[in-house]
Amino acid sequence: GASYYDYEFLTNIYSQYAAVVDPEIAAQVGPVSPLQIFSEDASNVGVFVNLTYAATDKTTLSFEGRYQSDDINNFNNVTGDDFNNKTTSFQPRIAINHALSDEVSLYGQYATGNNPAGVNVNFTNPQAIDSINIANTGNAFGPAVITYDETSYLEFDEEKLTNYEVGMKGSFADPK
Repeated sequence: GASYYDYEFLTNIYSQYAAVVDPEIAAQVGPVSPLQIFSEDASNVGVFVNLTYAATDKTTLSFEGRYQSDDINNFNNVTGDDFNNKTTSFQPRIAINHALSDEVSLYGQYATGNNPAGVNVNFTNPQAIDSINIANTGNAFGPAVITYDETSYLEFDEEKLTNYEVGMKGSFADPK
């Protein structure tokens, strides 16, 4: 099989609330416009396969795999900063099911998955950079409380999950 997911979003951030609700302030600051405008464009493309093999009348093996490519792009329309992060991954799944009887079976599986990597264009916002720098100097809260700068988290890695599962399934209700 194959999958394709493509999305775009646009976020306008206004921090001129006083100008919106107070006509006198609005007259002083002029037209209200967004201070930050972020857009994201992401494409996720994957191909996958499932192979099932009946090893015996009571035991079934299943092998699955997914190869995925994630392409995430953020753009700050105010500053012009643009960041892209592209990752590829393979997520396997292996399962076994063994019927002890018509009503009870044992199973086990191993699988991996991911949450795609991405970018944080907000770290290009001049107000965010100033806030981080002030906090790093210790002037705002006493000793420095932030251990990163504006370049630390422009991109973030994909999150990976590994799942192991074993169990027993059964039907104990009268099928009649």
